[in-house]
Amino acid sequence: MREGAFGLDPRTHVVAIVAFGMASIVLTGVLETVLLQVAAALYLTGNGRARLALRSCVSFAAACGLSFLPLPGLYGVLFVSLMHMVPPFTAGCALFSLSPSAIMCALARWRVPRRVLVGVCMLFRFASVLPFEARSIVRGIRMRGIFPHVVDVVRHPALVYECCYTPLVMRCLRLSAELAASAELRGIEADGARTSVHHVGFGARDVLAAATVLAVCAGLCVWGKVV
Repeated sequence: MREGAFGLDPRTHVVAIVAFGMASIVLTGVLETVLLQVAAALYLTGNGRARLALRSCVSFAAACGLSFLPLPGLYGVLFVSLMHMVPPFTAGCALFSLSPSAIMCALARWRVPRRVLVGVCMLFRFASVLPFEARSIVRGIRMRGIFPHVVDVVRHPALVYECCYTPLVMRCLRLSAELAASAELRGIEADGARTSVHHVGFGARDVLAAATVLAVCAGLCVWGKVV
């Protein structure tokens, strides 16, 4: 079973994340960084996440626009840093959207320690569940009529923090117990070779995708140095 439009191996996404991350560090010009974000968005779109790629482009445009404002202190540096962080994050979304079993199977073939595998998969599972939990908390607050108007959120920031943070912590504690039980039932401590129903293994499409990503990132770095 292949995931995404290309059905790439999870390790190919890891290579793409590293390539886009290194290129984002090397590039300093705005135009080169914009082209890098476009390449990362196209990579994510090719893996069947067009809507997520569009959201990442909107976030990049917002960070890029805020970086040009004459902000005091380190705010300008903060937005410039965020602008350079979006391209590798965009490419990383292709990996985050995969099944945890496929990620664990692929990383296990690279002899990654089991503790690292468990931590990575827990992080992916929490990252996918927390937005849903946060929306549930907001819906519960609205149903109880705690903040009937949007202005009330600005007037009572401490109450907003209390109403959102405390339920989120309690939900995370409950989720951690459920995820631990689920991991035990799925054989997280098994010593044998891990398998997955999803596609895990390098093929011609993986080599082509990795070579294309590396070529694009290297080309943008060389072009940025020349220009």
